[in-house]
Amino acid sequence: MKARAHKRTPVHATIYVWDEIEETLLGQLCNVSPGGLLLLTEQTLPIDAVFQIRIQPAATNSFEPFSLGIETLWTEPGNQGASFWVGMRVIDASEEGRRRLVALGAMQAP
Repeated sequence: MKARAHKRTPVHATIYVWDEIEETLLGQLCNVSPGGLLLLTEQTLPIDAVFQIRIQPAATNSFEPFSLGIETLWTEPGNQGASFWVGMRVIDASEEGRRRLVALGAMQAP
């Protein structure tokens, strides 16, 4: 198995990921790294699809939402019936965007 380029950090707060183009909820953020993220979704997403996403907290005033460009790398069935794990790679982000993504791992649930 290929080693990961970056360490993953679990996300303990409820953070949603939205498709900015379609204005639809893609899923909930589970873990992050400078190079990618893991989502728990209610629908499978196509592999190699590109999305412009908005990362937004469930709790108001936790942080300002921010955007990233991502690509889906893989998907597999989740543990809870009609759910799916989706691995995504960051393909377009400012240094500030990557820093903010990694900082989400330090947030605690309200």
